[in-house]
Amino acid sequence: MKNRGVLCHFGIIVLGLWLTGCATPRIMTDPAYQERPALETSLFRGDQDFASEDAVQKILSGRVVLPPKAKVAILKYDGTDADRLAVAYYGYYYWRSEAYIKLQQEFLDTVQSKLLSSGRVSEAAALPSLLVPKQPTISMLRQAGVRLQADLLLVYRVTSDVYYEFHLFTKDEVKAYSTVEAVLLDVRTGIIPFTSIATKDLLTQRLSKEVDREEAMKRAQKDATIMSLLTVCNDLTTFLKKVP
Repeated sequence: MKNRGVLCHFGIIVLGLWLTGCATPRIMTDPAYQERPALETSLFRGDQDFASEDAVQKILSGRVVLPPKAKVAILKYDGTDADRLAVAYYGYYYWRSEAYIKLQQEFLDTVQSKLLSSGRVSEAAALPSLLVPKQPTISMLRQAGVRLQADLLLVYRVTSDVYYEFHLFTKDEVKAYSTVEAVLLDVRTGIIPFTSIATKDLLTQRLSKEVDREEAMKRAQKDATIMSLLTVCNDLTTFLKKVP
C-alpha cells in the first residue's frame, strides 16, 4: 500500500502491457533473405490491390530494400469510430477544441521525434488527411505517399476507452486503456515490412487541480495513448536500425 501511495502521488499507476503482431527484423537480416532479388516496383494491380499468381510468387521470393536515409510520411488513420470518440470527450465541435488539436499535435510530435532518432530517417512529414478518403485502400495510401515523394508511409490508428469510478472518502479513480496499431508501407513496392500493436492500461486518481471528471478522463486517455504510441515507435526504430 505504501508503494501504491507513492505512485498515486504522481497521478498514475501502470496496470499492464500486452504486445502482439510486432514485426521483427529477423527475416530481413537473414543472409538467405539478402540473397533474394530486390523488388524495385509494385506488382499489385492498381486500385484493386490485387496481385496475379505470378506476381505473388515474385513478391514471396523477393526482397524489400529500405533506403539508408528515408523520408517517412505519417498518417493517423481515424477510422469509423474516431468521430464518436472525439465527440464523447471533446464535444460535437471537437475539431475546434484547442485541447483536441494540441492532443493530435502531441501524437505527431511523439512519432516524428522517435523516427528521427533512429538514424535511418532523414525527414518525417505529416501526410494531411485531406489527401486520402475516409476509408482508403492500400493503393490510395501508396499514391498519397508518392505525391509526397516519401520512401515509406507509417499509418497508425488509436483506439481507447476510459472508465471513471467515484469514491466517497478517497480520491476518485480513472482507468484508461489505449491500443495503437501501426503499419509501415514501402511506397516503391507496396509491401508492408513492419507492423506493430501495443496496448497499455493505466489507473490514475483525479488530481486536485482538475475541475471535473472529464478533465481527469482526458488526461488518462492521453497518457495511455502516449505510452502505447511510444512502445510502437520504439519497436519501429529498433526495426529500422537493424535492417540493412
